[in-house]
Amino acid sequence: MTNKHHIILVDDDQNIRQFLGEFLKLKGFSVSSYTSAEEADKELKNGKFSIAIFDIVLPGISGRDACAKLRENPQTASRPVILMTAIHRGSDQAQKAKEEFGATEYLLKPFSLDNLYQKTLSLLGEEYKIPDLKDRETSTIQGSLSETSFPKLLHDLYALKTTGLLHITLNERKKVVYFMEGYPIFVRSNLIGECLGKLLVNKGFIDERECEESLKMVKETGRLQGTVLIDMGHLTPQQLHDVLKLQATEKLLEIFSWTTGEYRFSHAQDFKKNITRINLSPATLILQGLRKYYSEEMLDKMLKPHLSYYPALSSNPHYRFQDIDLTSKDASILAECRGDMTFEDILAKHPLSRFENKQLLSTLLLVNMLESREMPLSPEEQSTLFTDAPEKQEKREEFLNDYARMMQDDYLALLSVTADAKVEDVRKSYVQLAKKYHPDRYLQENISNDLKQKINSLFQRIGEAYETLSNPTQRKAYLAEVKGTGKKKDSEAIEIIQAETAFQKGLVLIKTNDFAGAKKELEKAVKLYGKEPEYFCHLAWAQFKASDNEIDKDKAKIMVIKALQMNPDMDKAHLYLGYILKESGKEREAEKRFERAIQCNPNNTEALRELRLFQMRKPSNGKAASLLGKMFKK
Repeated sequence: MTNKHHIILVDDDQNIRQFLGEFLKLKGFSVSSYTSAEEADKELKNGKFSIAIFDIVLPGISGRDACAKLRENPQTASRPVILMTAIHRGSDQAQKAKEEFGATEYLLKPFSLDNLYQKTLSLLGEEYKIPDLKDRETSTIQGSLSETSFPKLLHDLYALKTTGLLHITLNERKKVVYFMEGYPIFVRSNLIGECLGKLLVNKGFIDERECEESLKMVKETGRLQGTVLIDMGHLTPQQLHDVLKLQATEKLLEIFSWTTGEYRFSHAQDFKKNITRINLSPATLILQGLRKYYSEEMLDKMLKPHLSYYPALSSNPHYRFQDIDLTSKDASILAECRGDMTFEDILAKHPLSRFENKQLLSTLLLVNMLESREMPLSPEEQSTLFTDAPEKQEKREEFLNDYARMMQDDYLALLSVTADAKVEDVRKSYVQLAKKYHPDRYLQENISNDLKQKINSLFQRIGEAYETLSNPTQRKAYLAEVKGTGKKKDSEAIEIIQAETAFQKGLVLIKTNDFAGAKKELEKAVKLYGKEPEYFCHLAWAQFKASDNEIDKDKAKIMVIKALQMNPDMDKAHLYLGYILKESGKEREAEKRFERAIQCNPNNTEALRELRLFQMRKPSNGKAASLLGKMFKK
C-alpha cells in the first residue's frame, strides 16, 4: 500500500530501530532511520516528514534536545514528535517531555508495536487500511548474530511483544524459534543430535536399540515417536511431557553458543500447531543461556562499561517484575543492588562466587531489571524500590472477575485512591497492582490467546491510570471529565461475569451427568461471551451427551474442533473429541486424541484410562498396558 506519510526514526539501538522501521513500513509508511540526531539533521531541517520518533538516550544530541530543536524551526514547529525511553524517571516525565521539550506523544518501553501504530494514527488523525496479511507475512527483518547477540535479540523481541518466526542459520545448522507476543514458545531444529530419540538416549530413558525399534514403528505407522515409545512401555506420559519441554528448551539454549550466524524474523499471526510450549520467560532463558554457554571473557565485555556505576532495581515496573528463576544466592545479590554500591563493589564482596555473579548481573542488565546509575541513589530514592516479587499463580476465574470489575472502574477506583490522594500513595498502589497483574505471571497457565489479551489490556490500563493520576494537570482534567460524564458501565465486563457464572454452573451439571441442564447454562456462556474456547469445548460435550440424533452430534463434533482451533493445547477438548470419535467407531483417530490430551496434560486421568483400555486390547503391548495400569492406579 502506498502512503504519502513519511516517518523519521532515530534510535541508536540497531535492532530496535530495524524492528520499528520495518513494522512501520508494513503499515504503509515510508521510513528513514538513523542512529543519531546529527545523522538525521539534514532531513529533519527540510521538514519533509509527517512524524519524527526519537529515543531519548542518544549519542550526542539527546532525543529531548532534538525535539526542542524542531520546535525552534518554524518549518517543523508543529510536526508531531514521539519520544521513547525505557527509563522510568518519575510520574511526571511524560508531562515534562511535552511541556519542556515539545513532545507530542511519549512511549515508555516496553510497548507493543500495535501501540506505536495506534499512537501514529492518532497523531495523523486519519484512518488507514492495514496491508493484506500476505504482505505482512512476506516482510522480514534480517541481521547478523555477530552484531546483535542472541540474548539481546531475545530481549528485544520481548520488549516489542512480537509474534512471528525467528529463523537462525549457522552454516548448515538451522533453527526456527516461534514467538508469541514476545515470548519464545517453541523451537524447530535440523540438528540430528537434537531429535527426541537422541535426547532420550542421552538422558538414559532408552538405549540405542530401543530408539531404532521405535523409529521403525514410526515409519510403519506414521505416529509420533513419543507416543510409540509409550506403547512400547519405555516412557510414561508424564516422562514424555517433561522430555518434550526439556527438548524444546535445550534446542533454544544451544543457540546461545552461536556467536556468528544470520537471523531473519518474519511477522506472523497465531500458530495453530500441536506443540509443547517452553513456558519460560525470556529473562529466565537468558540467565540459563549465559550460565551454560558464555565464557568469563564474554561476560567481562558486557560488564566492563558498568563496573564503576551503581546497579539499582529498575524503576520501570514491566522490566522490574519480569519473571526470572533465581537461586537463593541470586536473590541475595539482587537485594544488594540498591544503588549504593558499584558493580565492582558487589563482585569484590563475593570473591568465591564472582563468576556466577557476573552471569547474574550481566543478565539483569541485559533484560533491564537493573539500571546502571552514574551516581549512587539517596536513601530516599532507595526507599522507593520494591524488592518483593509477586506470587506466581493466579486462578483464571479470579482474574476474570478482577478484569471485569477493574476494566469498568474509573482510574480512582482502579488504583483504590481518593481524588486528593498524594502522588506517593498513587505510586504505591500502582506498583502493587503492576506486580500482581504483570503478564509474566501467567506463563505457566494453559490459557487462551483471548485471555492473554485481557491480561495485557488490564496491565496497560493500570499504567494509564497511574500516568494520569500521578500528574496534577492530567488528574485535574480527568476528574472534570469523570464528573461531567459520570461513571460509564462497561457492558462487556458485565457480560464476562455473567458468562463465567453460567460456565461454572455448567461444569457442576456436567459432573452430575445432567447434560441437558449443562447445555442450557453453557449456551448462555457462549452467547454472552463467544471468545472463550473453554465455553465451546464443554458446550460441545454437553450437547453430544444430551442429544439422541446424529445431526446434533455432528454439530457437537464441529464445535469441539472449533475450540481446538482457538486453543490447540486444551487437553479437555482433545479428550472430548476422542470420546466422540471412539463412539463413532474411529478408534485409531480417537487414540491419537487421547495421546494428545496427555501430551497437553499428563495428569488427565480420563485420557490415561482410555489409553489403558486401548493397550489392553493389543496382545503385543502387554508391557505398555501394565505400565499405564500402574500409572492410572497412582
